[in-house]
Amino acid sequence: MLRLSDMDSVGRAVRQDDTDSLGIPTSGLIADAIDTGRLDEAKALNDYSVGEGKSLHDLFCDWIWNLLTYLADQHGEEEVYCALRATQDSWMLRRTWKGFLAIPVEQRVQLTAEMMRAHLCGPKQDGTVEIVEDDESFRSAWILAAAADVCAAAIPLTERRRASTRRIGSV
Repeated sequence: MLRLSDMDSVGRAVRQDDTDSLGIPTSGLIADAIDTGRLDEAKALNDYSVGEGKSLHDLFCDWIWNLLTYLADQHGEEEVYCALRATQDSWMLRRTWKGFLAIPVEQRVQLTAEMMRAHLCGPKQDGTVEIVEDDESFRSAWILAAAADVCAAAIPLTERRRASTRRIGSV
């Protein structure tokens, strides 16, 4: 049986289901709730799933930060660069960035927006970011909630001619 309840020790709601249903993915519970007309339950599970995924994501981000900090402290900043370059050259650069640069700019923007949503960017850390297009670039501006810093990223449009200026809208 589904029990989505506050867990004081982690400061958020956690599924505290019966043992036989704890291993069922939340996405499956959402689909089942929709299929059987339990829409309020589906909405609650959807809202919960953001924190459910974010906790593991943040754990791994913090771990990588700590690993890189340790590497820099023990062996110097240059070794951090060397380690990142070596690991990205072996597979990541070929699989992602070189392929990324080969696709049209609008597709890059769409994939970047997907990554930003998946990484829960935005002022509420829920994946909501605004993408704006002008004559020169696509832009996304968001506020990092923890630091209240304003960040911006731009993808140049030099590969194509601009027929008109239009707002893409919120992503």
